[in-house]
Amino acid sequence: MRFVHAIFAMACLLAAPAHGFDVRQILAGSRMLNAGVDAEFDQRREGDSPLYFRFALPEESDALRVRVEALDHPAYLELMFFDPEGALAETVMFAHAGLPDVAADDRLSVTALMMRDSFFPSLTQGRTAPEVLNLQGLMTAGHASVELIGAYREDRAGDVLIYVRMVGILPPEGEDGLIVASLINADIQKPENLDDLAAGFGGHIARSLQFVAWRDANGDMVPF
Repeated sequence: MRFVHAIFAMACLLAAPAHGFDVRQILAGSRMLNAGVDAEFDQRREGDSPLYFRFALPEESDALRVRVEALDHPAYLELMFFDPEGALAETVMFAHAGLPDVAADDRLSVTALMMRDSFFPSLTQGRTAPEVLNLQGLMTAGHASVELIGAYREDRAGDVLIYVRMVGILPPEGEDGLIVASLINADIQKPENLDDLAAGFGGHIARSLQFVAWRDANGDMVPF
């Protein structure tokens, strides 16, 4: 499977692995430094984030154009990776998963139902032939999580097959979770099977993700 990669560097990094950055810094500022790519950033987010987290991107750099946008709650951030010819290879989005008051043992199954019955239909609304292909539990970055694999056809891009890989990750504390969703252009990424989808940008991000803090009922941020 052919994947192109990029690296990012923030103007000010917390103590973190190379090329990693904290979503608090992205949401707090509007400047990102380039590292071999043409990065754009549009700061439009309003309100306080219920979860703060850190992640890293693949270290191999290529001639990609990467657009980064902060979004309004419940979404956090959107990263768009364009290939050298300007085609959109993959979009990675982060969204807050507000879970109802359920027992701890039921949080993962409730997250799976939310992804299948709410997040995936919302993400593919207006698209052609949306379909859930697989739904399973797994461990991601040491946290209990659930993975949804789906697909749809993007007519506006010339009937392109788009794979959806959505990972719902539950932090060790707090009531809510995080959704990392990847929209993968099959014509560019050329996955040979569904397992290949985890090798893209979103898969790397999810595996590197570290939760930093969560907001309690009083509105205070509590470190993990």
